[in-house]
Amino acid sequence: ASGPVLRARAAVTNIPILLYHQMNNPASPGSVTTAQFTEHMDYVVAQGFETISPAQYLLWLQGDSDGLPPKPIMITFDDNILNAGPATKILQARGLRAVMYVVSGFADAPDGWNMDWAVLKSMVVSGWYMQLHAGPLGHAVMTDSLVPGGEYFYGCRQAGESMAAFQARVKNDFDTGLARMVSNGLLS
Repeated sequence: ASGPVLRARAAVTNIPILLYHQMNNPASPGSVTTAQFTEHMDYVVAQGFETISPAQYLLWLQGDSDGLPPKPIMITFDDNILNAGPATKILQARGLRAVMYVVSGFADAPDGWNMDWAVLKSMVVSGWYMQLHAGPLGHAVMTDSLVPGGEYFYGCRQAGESMAAFQARVKNDFDTGLARMVSNGLLS
């Protein structure tokens, strides 16, 4: 008597990552409309993709694809911008989850444009994953008379700044951001 034929599952060799910044902002060239995002998510589902968590992605990068669906995908949003909110119902309706990459400084100082900690916590309850994008200095434009034009992105090494000082400044920003994520219950 012959038994069932066992077939090894094909190894996952790549994982697409869809990155979004904004929704429904015609002033931003990177923005998508609710209709466009819905169309994208319908395509994801129709193609048989299943969303994975950041933890699953990290394990895959380390060579462990156990527990991954046959067609994994990550859907991400940057910068905790409030206009990403409409994505929640679209994702939920299709059984999908997304990752919000949080700038802790934006959540600490809500300005009507970015999500604060309370909104981010409610998104977790709605199925979102949270990850740190940047700390309190994230996306800050600093001024420096030694830099042509007088401005530089905080993640860039300043004129005259030693490598050790640059690394310490950026590390402090990330450490502070991670601590804010943990203190707000978004990371453990």
